[in-house]
Amino acid sequence: MNEANTFEPGMHVDQPAAAEPALTTRTHLWFVILIVGYMIDCADRFMVSAVLPAIKAEFAFSDARIGMIGGSFYLGLALLAVPMGLLVDRTSRKYMISGMLFVWSIATLAMGGARGFGSMLLSRIGVGMGESGYNPAAYALMSAWYPKRVRATVVGIFTMAAPLGGGIGIALAGYLTHRYGWRHVFGVMAVPGLVLALIFLFAPDYRARRAPSSGGGAVHAPVGETLRFIVGNRALLLVLLTELVLFIYVGGFNVWGVVFLMRAFSLDVVHASRFATLVVLFGAIGAIFGGVMSDWFKRRSDLGRIHSMLTSLPLFATFGMLFLLTPRLGLGLGFGVSMACAAQFCQASIWASIVAGAIDLVPPHYRATTMSCEPLFMGLSAFVAPPLIGWISDHSNLTLALQSALLTSVVGCVLLLLAARRSYREDAEKQGLIGSITVDLI
Repeated sequence: MNEANTFEPGMHVDQPAAAEPALTTRTHLWFVILIVGYMIDCADRFMVSAVLPAIKAEFAFSDARIGMIGGSFYLGLALLAVPMGLLVDRTSRKYMISGMLFVWSIATLAMGGARGFGSMLLSRIGVGMGESGYNPAAYALMSAWYPKRVRATVVGIFTMAAPLGGGIGIALAGYLTHRYGWRHVFGVMAVPGLVLALIFLFAPDYRARRAPSSGGGAVHAPVGETLRFIVGNRALLLVLLTELVLFIYVGGFNVWGVVFLMRAFSLDVVHASRFATLVVLFGAIGAIFGGVMSDWFKRRSDLGRIHSMLTSLPLFATFGMLFLLTPRLGLGLGFGVSMACAAQFCQASIWASIVAGAIDLVPPHYRATTMSCEPLFMGLSAFVAPPLIGWISDHSNLTLALQSALLTSVVGCVLLLLAARRSYREDAEKQGLIGSITVDLI
């Protein structure tokens, strides 16, 4: 498929896929704003791990219930992921992003007033629902703004916002919980999202159309046609499913990481949150490195995205297991945190390849719907994993629960990627059946 990009309102050009689009300051500015939105998203998502010990102490919840509160966010994410992706592809991406920011910020505020287990679940589910379409919309916009040759690098820079936002959220939540109580955390964290919801009303959007060589005219994305394309692309589904498998551990650790540090190394919530923040921030470096590495592999092979992931996964497993075994090996906190940082670096480096690998297989007018599978699969996995880890912890110990999740994630991802490698080239060529598509900023 010949995909061209344009970067000024009202302009449209048809150019070969290898041509470089003219990037503008406007493009870069809104890319930065997208990153800030994702940081707020992840701060609201991950900060709950720092307040769970205080909630457990106040309400005497079991680990299984605490895991459900932590994971319920992902249920909301999964429930609306695909419907939101379909809406994004058929309506305004900027207005959808603005609306989602408003909804998840109000739900975050509601968590601060929750009075019991049920209201906490509903609040966190609401946050997940609000955030369900943000990434699909953001990935669709980025794929229109930047050329394919740097796609994973751009995704890596965007993904950097996850550990940065998560780290800021955890650190701030730990501090506010210690000084003012856990309820104040959610009131403070709701404000930035409400402000950004207003700013996004002025963002640029894009429309897809057929190039003259393919008949010209606007491109539409009927629901049935879009879903048939996704389901009929074996490599695409396998790459997206790595998200589901990877988040068995990642989703579980996002909820249980601070608790594990407190129990394994006898830390209070403030110090555990600080170390967790340091670990998470290493993911920011890993995300950028992984994007650059993925593009480097891609320039050398059509299977470069997959090769990049297969390079990072064994390292992720090794460093992660050493971190979880640190107390039993009789090694100190410094060694454990170092291994956790290395594991986070490797895990974050995988993300850009998953997203870029999926986007490479999909034409512009299907991208938001396709990328809605990412929060769907991530949400399903991360909703089930935290309470399951909590249940294993209640019946055995938290270390064993996290070790089991880590091994399941890594082995599952490797098997899926080896299967995807067999049909990746063939499935990438299916875009040619649709014709040449161009995108215009509006």
